[in-house]
Amino acid sequence: MNWSAIMYRGKVVSLKTGKIFFLRSYLEAEFLKLLDFDPSVKTYSYEAFAWEYDFNGRLRTYLPDFFVEFYDQRPCVVEVKPRHQLDHPKNLKKFSCGESCCEKLGYRYLVKTDEEIQKPYLLENVKFLRRFNVVVVPLEVQTQTVEILQHGDRLRLDHLMRMIQTESKNLLVFIYSLLYAGKLVTELTHTPIHLKSYIWLPLEFGGKNV
Repeated sequence: MNWSAIMYRGKVVSLKTGKIFFLRSYLEAEFLKLLDFDPSVKTYSYEAFAWEYDFNGRLRTYLPDFFVEFYDQRPCVVEVKPRHQLDHPKNLKKFSCGESCCEKLGYRYLVKTDEEIQKPYLLENVKFLRRFNVVVVPLEVQTQTVEILQHGDRLRLDHLMRMIQTESKNLLVFIYSLLYAGKLVTELTHTPIHLKSYIWLPLEFGGKNV
């Protein structure tokens, strides 16, 4: 069963905005988690606009799903839809309405499908790391990690753990927390995170282009 197509009314806590959003689909909830993790996203809101469009001779209201603001890009309005619903006549009218309204406002308009949102392995890795977002990482662990990684381009996760001197048994949890916070980087789109995953520093923390 394609759970992304099942409509529900569920609440999801946004880690980026601190707000609780009541979403209409499981797919929207998964897209929200990607927005929370994306460092280029400054903030976002849900159903921020109400636009009118004509469908079969009746005036209807379109509530696009997400309004996303970035640090260095134009804002965009995002509609989340399962791929099999893209060609529905009513949705085509909504998309046309969204494109027209966004053009007038100077925004971009995007339609995100389950194929894009649930693409292996990014979503699975983001959801895994998300559970460690509240972990407080000791300063000495953060400092050692930066110092170690500044001497090379990349290190395997298990090798990095052996180089960090700490008596804590939560070192792996600390590294996962730093990965979610964007203070460390790893490859997320080709394989699940594992002990042989390579870790490096982001550019803003002294890392190099990898």
